[in-house]
Amino acid sequence: MDNAGAVKFACVGCGACCRGRFVPLTRDEAFAWLARGGDVAILLEAFLLEPARSHEPRYAHDSGRAGVGRSGSADLNVIAIFAGVAQPQCPNLGVDSLCAIYAERPLVCRIYPMEINPFIPLNPSAKDCPPQSWGRADSDVLIATDHRVNPEFAALIEASREADRRDAASKLSICQDLGYSVAGWKGNGLTLYLPERQRLVEAFSAATQRPVVVSQWTVQVQGRALEDSLQRRGIRLNDTASEHVFVPAGQ
Repeated sequence: MDNAGAVKFACVGCGACCRGRFVPLTRDEAFAWLARGGDVAILLEAFLLEPARSHEPRYAHDSGRAGVGRSGSADLNVIAIFAGVAQPQCPNLGVDSLCAIYAERPLVCRIYPMEINPFIPLNPSAKDCPPQSWGRADSDVLIATDHRVNPEFAALIEASREADRRDAASKLSICQDLGYSVAGWKGNGLTLYLPERQRLVEAFSAATQRPVVVSQWTVQVQGRALEDSLQRRGIRLNDTASEHVFVPAGQ
């Protein structure tokens, strides 16, 4: 491995990455998070189902994480992100800022600070880690070099991506059982649901006992021009109150 553009990292145990965020989880990790007494949020985004674009790397990546839905007269890809609530901090973070479930921590925590999305480059300045985390000391871990990822991290990243693909349809089935049917539009925003813990546990169980079906969705967006564009495509926009919150892109 060439050391050109090497990035080295050493966790200093500050706990910054464990506070004030939602932690993306696989389906099994979400169930384990609930079992430990934590809360899980569900974030939803949709985009057009366009099989003719399946050769495009970005579309292939995004659609691989999605289940199929229907809105009005349009077929959609719908991505459901199950995320552990770490607000104001992760429930597994101890008073010493150390992880109480370190050996069983989620994949995204094992991968951090690397990016799971292949189209987002690693940018140390965009991370919450303090400057002393990034260095070139012999004790630091070489996590990337010459735009290539350390093999250990690469294996974890691929495991996370595979879980996204494997879990996509069953996550939508869980949403269907919960009655969640409003999604944001990719690149514009997401809808955020915060289900009661026991209700979500029951939905996990119910989703394993019935076949996955194509669910009906409405879409919520920000901006009149986008609303008009989606309506021209036959997509049904949300016009009723729901228990979700709309989160604009970039927030």
